[in-house]
Amino acid sequence: MTVELRPETEARLLELSRLQGRDPADIIEEALSAAMPWSIHDDPEEERAILESLAAAEAGRERPLADVMRDLRQRRPGPGV
Repeated sequence: MTVELRPETEARLLELSRLQGRDPADIIEEALSAAMPWSIHDDPEEERAILESLAAAEAGRERPLADVMRDLRQRRPGPGV
C-alpha cells in the first residue's frame, strides 16, 4: 500500500526518524498500532466479540451500566435509601 503524506507531515516524519534513528516505516507502524488498538493484528476472537457487542448496542440489545445500576437500586435499596 502506498500512502501519500502532505509535505509538512512528511518533513516532520523524516525529522523524527532522524532524531530517533529509526526507520520512518517503524514510526508509522507504531502510530497506527496506537491509533487502532483492536485492529486485525490482535486476537481475531477478541475483535469478533467487540464487533458483536457494538452491533448489539446499536440494535438496542445492550443497556448502559448506569441504567442497570439504577434499576438494581430501585429493586433492592441499600442502606441509607
